[in-house]
Amino acid sequence: MLKLTLSSLSTRRLIGSRLIREYKAKASQVSVGDVLELSGKQLARVEVAQHVKPGKGAAFVQMELRTVGIGKQAKKKQQRFRVDETVEMIELQNRNLEFAGESAEDDDELLFEDDSGDYVSVAKGDVALWEYLEAGDVCKFVSLADDPDHTLDVTLPQTAAVVVESTPEPVPQASPTYKSALLENGRSVKVPPHVRDGETVIIRLPSEEYGGKE
Repeated sequence: MLKLTLSSLSTRRLIGSRLIREYKAKASQVSVGDVLELSGKQLARVEVAQHVKPGKGAAFVQMELRTVGIGKQAKKKQQRFRVDETVEMIELQNRNLEFAGESAEDDDELLFEDDSGDYVSVAKGDVALWEYLEAGDVCKFVSLADDPDHTLDVTLPQTAAVVVESTPEPVPQASPTYKSALLENGRSVKVPPHVRDGETVIIRLPSEEYGGKE
């Protein structure tokens, strides 16, 4: 993987917690992709927002939420809101940054370049499945609207092409089943029996499911 030196680059470092710009809205106004502030100052992205009108009782919005926040493990949760219930929505900025490579000065840092040529450094531990990244890959960064350097979430491309380093030979006459394969990036995945060492496979992200051969 490409390694870059920061000394000659204009850099911006991701920072910790800051005041968050938010506004109030009715649950009926919430759309997929919005980020809400839940109890305990927890932030969650709306992945499903289903409006339900039962035969009896008041209408409500059933939401599927995924917690967001750099350095935190994402968790999914279901939550129900009355249609007229007030929720706290976070004002966000979405932008695409191109992966530039690993930092030559810090093995635990990844570098991403924005449209203006500035570089953002992110700790490897804050980017799930960073091992699949290749220079030039475009990732989606979700940040606070009034503080673009405060990144809440980083989404990798939907697929990655990776070479199989090693995988067992299939057992003759055995029932077809998936087998383990060690990829060149160090990740282990399940692949069909016909996959061999040295072949390039497509891996779906973030599930790490086999998606065919390149």
